[in-house]
Amino acid sequence: MIGIYNDIYKSLFALKYEILRVGDFYDLQNFLKVDGRTLEELINRPSYYTFEIPKKKGGHRKIQAPSADLLDVQKKLNHYFQAIYLLEKPKEVHGFINKPKGYEYCHSIVSNAQPHVNKKHVLNMDLKDFFPSISARRVRQLLVRYSGI
Repeated sequence: MIGIYNDIYKSLFALKYEILRVGDFYDLQNFLKVDGRTLEELINRPSYYTFEIPKKKGGHRKIQAPSADLLDVQKKLNHYFQAIYLLEKPKEVHGFINKPKGYEYCHSIVSNAQPHVNKKHVLNMDLKDFFPSISARRVRQLLVRYSGI
């Protein structure tokens, strides 16, 4: 079993350092396999379409979904960011984690709920407009701070 974990960690570290080698725009377009004009357009004028879905307790939630080209780039980046996140995340974090193949345990919505089972009180919150409040500048600052990108 130890061998499986060593292989997984080697793979995660390899993915982490693959993205850390991106140093400029040219490196990024090669890394993402996207032509320069398209990448520039996606960075400077990202395209989203907006729709609403019903909330459980009434009202509607506004969803802003990326265009197909932007989603493709986001999925590629997510693959690498997941590797960094899995290696560096605090143990208290339970969300937004993809479980790598062969990885025995990974936090999830279930592991987040387990400590709260049979508790007298549980507070559940939804932060209004959380994702739209995250700017590109803030994402960049976090990447530089935590990953050396």
